Amino acid sequence: MKEKINFSSSAVDSLCEEKEFSGVIQIDEENSTVYSKAFGYADIIEKRKNNMDTLFAIASGTKFFTALGIGILIDRGLFTLDTPAKELFDLNIKTYSDKITIRHLLSHTSGMPDYYIEEDTEKLNDFEPEYPFYKLVSPKDYLVLFPKEPMKFQPGERFEYNNSGFVYLAMIIEHISGKSYKEFIEGDIFRKNGLTRSGIFPFNALRPNTAWGYIVEHDSWKSNIYKLPIQAGGDGGIYTCAGEMKRIWEYFFKNKIISADLVNEFITPQTAEPVENDDYYGLGLWLRPKRTYLIPYIVGSDPGISFISSYDPYKTSYTFLVSNTTDGVWNVISSIRQ
Repeated sequence: MKEKINFSSSAVDSLCEEKEFSGVIQIDEENSTVYSKAFGYADIIEKRKNNMDTLFAIASGTKFFTALGIGILIDRGLFTLDTPAKELFDLNIKTYSDKITIRHLLSHTSGMPDYYIEEDTEKLNDFEPEYPFYKLVSPKDYLVLFPKEPMKFQPGERFEYNNSGFVYLAMIIEHISGKSYKEFIEGDIFRKNGLTRSGIFPFNALRPNTAWGYIVEHDSWKSNIYKLPIQAGGDGGIYTCAGEMKRIWEYFFKNKIISADLVNEFITPQTAEPVENDDYYGLGLWLRPKRTYLIPYIVGSDPGISFISSYDPYKTSYTFLVSNTTDGVWNVISSIRQ
């Protein structure tokens, strides 16, 4: 017997209007769309509205795509999850352990210090970079930001969310594939799987129908262009839309992007205990317990960006919530879940 779906579209409409939500929501159950709607403006100055095909930045949701890129190279036999990262690309930072593996980087268990601390998300809008973000065009540009401090803990000892690790993975993708991170992600993941619009775009060359990110304070909407790197470096910066993100999830679970063995590794908790609330972390994605199994999801939060997407392969259920404001998704997600 199918589980009865208790969902009120009008209640979500009212909630989004009340919270002045700007973004897109799509919810599918049993492979059928039960809710799909766009709110607010992609460009508030020009009054250009968001629509279901609008491209949004997904911040740390990008880490899933970096992980997929690494998975593709593993499937090509170029290295394994347990290959020491230094053997593939040496950062030449003496304080970092030689024992950090690809698995450690993908699971946030490397112990290396992070260039971008996200512990206090309430201060995201106030973050001021120590290095001009407009100079961060490729992953190797981030090396100047990598702390030369001792390891925080030994590799594999515990979980601690780490952006530097995924920038490092992007450097490895470039070094091993011979392509830029942008070329590899767009060509070997997006275009190869029929996604024609998703991609890596710099702030000064966004595609048509892309949402600008906004920091909203005291009814004032300000662009986030000075708060983030100009182009994706492995830990954030990819743009996508509801329909194309769903295809990625579907192709992921159909083993069209990476092998079945790697898919299983991705959705297997990499620590014995939950790492945040009751949730676990796999490789490049989060895992939320649901009765007898785990639901994979990805999430992103940056100034002018909030995003979450999940996929239940057993019920072919899909959620996609994205906003071009810092708090947009977080203002509505708990009520929508209820």
